[in-house]
Amino acid sequence: MKKKSIERKIMFPFLLLVLFPSLVIGAVSYWTVYTVYRNINFDYAEKQLYSAASFLEWLRSEGEIKRWSPEQQREIALSYLAQHPSIIVREIESGQSSKEVSRYRQKDGGWWRERWLMLLDVEGWDWQLAYPLSFSYFTEPLMDIQKNTMLVVLITSLVAVEITIILAHHLSKPLKQLAQFCQGISEGINKMTHDLPNKRKDEIGILSDSLKKMVNKLEEKNYRLLAMTQLNDTILKSTHLGIVTLHNEEKETLNPAAMHMVEQHPALLERIRQLRDRSSQEINGRMEETWVMEGEQGTSFYAVSRSPMRGENDQANGLLFTLEDITQRKRIEEKLERMDRLASLGELAAGLAHEIRNPLAGIKTTSQILRKRLFLTQENKDLFEGIIVEIDRLNQIITNLLRLAQPVKTEPRLVKINQVVQSTTSLLRKICEEQRVRLVLNINPKAEVWIDPDHFRQILLNLCLNAIKAMPHGGLLIIRGDCRETDSYSEVVVEDTGVGMDDNTLKKIFNPFFTTFADGTGLGLSIVHQLAVQNRGEVEVRSQLGKGTCFTLKFPPTEEGRFWTKEF
Repeated sequence: MKKKSIERKIMFPFLLLVLFPSLVIGAVSYWTVYTVYRNINFDYAEKQLYSAASFLEWLRSEGEIKRWSPEQQREIALSYLAQHPSIIVREIESGQSSKEVSRYRQKDGGWWRERWLMLLDVEGWDWQLAYPLSFSYFTEPLMDIQKNTMLVVLITSLVAVEITIILAHHLSKPLKQLAQFCQGISEGINKMTHDLPNKRKDEIGILSDSLKKMVNKLEEKNYRLLAMTQLNDTILKSTHLGIVTLHNEEKETLNPAAMHMVEQHPALLERIRQLRDRSSQEINGRMEETWVMEGEQGTSFYAVSRSPMRGENDQANGLLFTLEDITQRKRIEEKLERMDRLASLGELAAGLAHEIRNPLAGIKTTSQILRKRLFLTQENKDLFEGIIVEIDRLNQIITNLLRLAQPVKTEPRLVKINQVVQSTTSLLRKICEEQRVRLVLNINPKAEVWIDPDHFRQILLNLCLNAIKAMPHGGLLIIRGDCRETDSYSEVVVEDTGVGMDDNTLKKIFNPFFTTFADGTGLGLSIVHQLAVQNRGEVEVRSQLGKGTCFTLKFPPTEEGRFWTKEF
C-alpha cells in the first residue's frame, strides 16, 4: 500500500484554508455583479414598459379630443410598438388590468441561464405589454466586468499555493528527516545523525536532540547486549556440557555439545521429550540423576540435571537440561577401584606368599628325599611326581602373586608395534592352526609406541591366548595397530569372534583369580592390566555374548606423550 506523504497532508489543509476564502470572495463578488447587472436590465425593461403605457394613454386621450376612431388609435399604437421590438402585445379580458409591472421567472432557462417575463396591463386598451429577458451567468458583458476580479482571485490563489508549498516543505522536511532516521534505526542503520535537523530551536529541534541521545544510549546498550550474547554463544559452543532447552510446545534447542551427544545416542532426546509431558507439579523441583545409555560403542554414562525455566510472574514456561558425558570418569573410577582392589590383594598376596613359600619348599624337598630313599612301586613314584608338579604349579601361582604385589621394573623405549606383534604371533601360529583360528594382522609399519618391549610382548601373548581359548570351535583373531597423531596415543586392538562375555563377567575380568576357563589361574588379565598401567597405558574392553570380545590398548607414542583426551 502506497503511503501518503506528510507534505501533502500539510499542504492540502493549508490550500483549503487559503483558497477557500479567495474562492468564496470571488464567487460572492461575481454573484453581486451578476445581481446588479440583472437588476439594471429589470429597471430598463420597466422603463420601456411604462414609457409604452404612457404613450398609449396619451394616444387614447388625444384620440378622444381629435375624435379618432378606435381602429385609427390601434393602428397608431401598433406602429409605435413596432419601433420597440422587445415589447410584445398580448390581448387580455376587459377589467383585468394592473397598473404595476409584474415579473415572472420561466422554468426552461437551464442551470446556467435565467429567463424572465415582465408584464404590464394597459388600462382602456385591453392590452398587456410583455418584455422577455434572458440572463446567462457567463454572459460576455458580465465577463468583461468581472475579468479584473477574476484576475485578482487567480493571482491570489497562485500566491497562496506557492506560499503553502513553501510552508509545507519547511514543516515537512524535518519531519521527513526524523521519519527516515527512525526507519534507519529499525533497519539497523544507525549512522544517520548528520541528517537530523540540528539547527532548529523549536519543538522539532528538541525532539531531534532527544532522539540523538536516545539512539546513543540504545547503541551503547545494544553493544553491551551484543557482547553479552557473543559471550553466551561462545560459552554454549565451547562448553563440554550439553544444554537442551524446551519451551513448552516449541521445538527444543541444543548447543553443539548436546547435538554431538544426541547423534551418538538418539534415545537421549526421546527421554528428554518424555519429561515435557509431565505435570507442572512434577517439574517444579530440580532433578539430578545418571542415565545409562547403550550404543554401538558400548555403555555410556550421562550426568543429567533438570530445572524449570521461569518467565513473567515466576511462572514455569519450559525446562532446562544439562548433559555431561561422564563415561570416561566412570571408566577412570572403575580403573582406580580396580587398582585399589589389586593393590589390596597384592599386599595380602605378598604376605601370604612369604608365609606359604617356606613350608612349600620344605614339602617339595621332603617329597624329593622320600622318593629317593624309599623303595616305591611305579604307581607310588607317579604319586610323588604329581606332588612335586603341583608344588611347582603352586609356586608359580605364588610367583605371579608376588608380581602383582610388587612394582615391576620397566625399561621403556621406542618400539615399533609391527616388530613386537610379528615376534609374538610367530609363537602362536601353531596353536592357531590346531584350534582352527585364522590370524589377521593389520599393523601400520610406521606406528611406534613408548613401552617396555618384554612387557608389551607379555601383554599381547596373554590377550591372544585368552582369545584363542574363547574360540574352541575356531574363529577369527584380528590384531590392529596404528598411531593416533591427532589424539597423541598409539593404539593396539586385539579382537576375536569367540563366545564373548555378558556385563557381569565383563566387570570381573581384571579381578585376580577370576576366570571362565577350567584350566586358568585367573591372573592373566590382572597382569595385563598391571603391566599396561605401569607403562602409562590404558586397557579398554568391549564384548557381546556370542559375538566376540575386543581389547583396546592405548600407550603414549613418545616418552613425553600424553594421554588421550576427548574433545567436542
